[in-house]
Amino acid sequence: MIDPHNHTGYAQVFRRVEADGWNKYTYIIGSDMIAWAYVHSAGISLRCFLYDGQGSIRQKTTLTGAILTPHYNFDAYGNITNQVTPTRELLYAGEMWDPVLEMYYLRARHYSPATGRFNRTDPSVATLRDPQALHRYLYAHCNPINGIDPTGLFTLSEITVSVKVYVSGMAVRVSTAFAAGGTAVGRLWNAIGVKTNEFARQVFGLFPTLEVRPARYVGTRIIDFGLKCGPRLAQLEAKYSIPRAAGDALNRLAGQINAMVTCGQGQAVVWTLREPSAAELLRVQHEVGPDVFRQVQFVHGVEGLYNWIVIFFGF
Repeated sequence: MIDPHNHTGYAQVFRRVEADGWNKYTYIIGSDMIAWAYVHSAGISLRCFLYDGQGSIRQKTTLTGAILTPHYNFDAYGNITNQVTPTRELLYAGEMWDPVLEMYYLRARHYSPATGRFNRTDPSVATLRDPQALHRYLYAHCNPINGIDPTGLFTLSEITVSVKVYVSGMAVRVSTAFAAGGTAVGRLWNAIGVKTNEFARQVFGLFPTLEVRPARYVGTRIIDFGLKCGPRLAQLEAKYSIPRAAGDALNRLAGQINAMVTCGQGQAVVWTLREPSAAELLRVQHEVGPDVFRQVQFVHGVEGLYNWIVIFFGF
């Protein structure tokens, strides 16, 4: 059974039943796939996933944290390099391996790590601005170290649809968190930040030659991304939205803007998923001052981010 509406932004398997009709798996889904509960003849077992930096599941643990075998090692394209024969399970890039086809299920298409190719052509429209997209079978622009292709249609339009689905459910998430109270609100804001950065990375992934450096200190502030292509540099802070009122969030953003402007490490950029209002931008200008404000590029939406990258870095 497939859940098309979940916090990962992609359709995910949330329940499967083996051919014998008895062995049943229910997947626990958060901002990513977290674990599965396995119903078998002896009872119920829970297995939690351990990811590597590329999002591949390398090992599983019990609920008490005990490490289970086997473990998996992957090359860049997802081939298993240690002597393990996988069953039907989530593995490379957190995607479902089909042991019969010997391919990964990536929703629109199936992907073969043995060839680094999809099983059929990409139905999305290619662009002359991106010559590698003209190869209709390539996985992740032939750059799997820096990119993934979770839909089999990893295009700007696909990312835009994922963002619209995510934003449409925001009101429900916020109301649920505030109703729960306690630490639920803080956890929600953290999850929103993680998801916003994930959308930014998906857009960056459309540009294989764009160097993306993860969060690091710029001055005394942590900035989400450093971007480089050729001689051009930029520091980019990603936000779901500009803070609507004075307070800690606005003070934090003002400090990050000042750090980006004064560090001398390229263009300072504030990117938001939601379009800021004129009043919100004026509030930021008042906080940082007009001289600093004029040196910041404010960008919103995935299409806005894509277009800014094309113009600024000259793609």
